[in-house]
Amino acid sequence: MRVLVILKQLAVAADWRGVAAQERAAKAVAAAVRISMPCIASTVYLTLGIAYNELGDYAKAIAYHTQNLAIAKEVGNRVGEGVAYGNLSNAYRLQGDFSKAIEYHTAERIITWEIFPEEVCV
Repeated sequence: MRVLVILKQLAVAADWRGVAAQERAAKAVAAAVRISMPCIASTVYLTLGIAYNELGDYAKAIAYHTQNLAIAKEVGNRVGEGVAYGNLSNAYRLQGDFSKAIEYHTAERIITWEIFPEEVCV
């Protein structure tokens, strides 16, 4: 679990190259806890996705955000699902795939409206 502490410290410091350098260890931890602690695995994939998005490697970012989305759906975490959709939308937008970006943005908005119906302005 030391890897998780290091990953969190790097993410808080916005040291995305440092996060990427921990990728192998972080993936190993996520795989090890995937069944018993899916929220930790989800957080690892979220952090790796954000790091690669910030580093401009959108294919890797999309792969990690897709894994994050899968876990959020499996455990019924609607907020996490919305966050994953938003991150996927952003990665596809930056990659230039605007139709996919719109598709994921729309999914994010639908979840937001379900969770916060009175607080969402149209």
